[in-house]
Amino acid sequence: MSKTSTSTATAAQATPSIAPSNDRALLSAFTASQVFATFVFVNMLKAISQFDDIKGALAFYGVYHADPWNQLIHFFGVPGIIYTALIFFAFLPLPVIGAKHPALTWNLACCTFYLVYYLSIDAFGALMYTPFLYAMYATAKYFYENDQRAAAHALAKKTDEKVATSVPWYGTGRVFAYAFALHVFAWYIQIHLGHSIFEGAKPALMQSLSGAITVAPLFAFYEGLWFFGINQELQNQTVALVEQYTKELCTSGEIAIRACNQYV
Repeated sequence: MSKTSTSTATAAQATPSIAPSNDRALLSAFTASQVFATFVFVNMLKAISQFDDIKGALAFYGVYHADPWNQLIHFFGVPGIIYTALIFFAFLPLPVIGAKHPALTWNLACCTFYLVYYLSIDAFGALMYTPFLYAMYATAKYFYENDQRAAAHALAKKTDEKVATSVPWYGTGRVFAYAFALHVFAWYIQIHLGHSIFEGAKPALMQSLSGAITVAPLFAFYEGLWFFGINQELQNQTVALVEQYTKELCTSGEIAIRACNQYV
């Protein structure tokens, strides 16, 4: 084997290229996934004009998450939803011309947005959150790359090649299955257990999808910081603003949540 063919095989083994698949159903799933990722990202961008500062953003989310048990559920549930979504998005390349590099995915786009947006409304919180955000991005990317290599080796065995140079976009499908199961479970405990049983209120995403998916990660993170007594001034300001927003929304009839009973 020549040096050129050897280097090509090595490169292919390291990062096999993505093949959306010739199967019509799988190709449709790829297209639907791209549409969904675009929809999520566009809604994230809408939040830029929705909140002027961190207090308003946290207070909006806090109105629908006043119950301590619901807050605890979201402390674990929100990271679970965001992380599994980032794993999905690590498999989806950005649909732009020239986005051939394996790192140019919706995973990178969403994490970059979160970082830049959080820096714009709350530099302290953004800097504290960055290591956790990077850990989610990096491990999601790691799972994707490992799964692609596993799919390449599995495909090579079927085709009698040393290493497959092109694999389906979804890889082996195992990472997708595990992430999907965790994603659904996290949504279930938040909506049914957290909101329906403990909070007695609809999720914040029913009021503003863009606000909910953008603010939720930082809100859950701040719940942890406040538990350890970090940035209590912001906590006090947020609690006061939550009470103000709740009273205004309840008395105007814009929302109907269990917390409104105290204003009847």
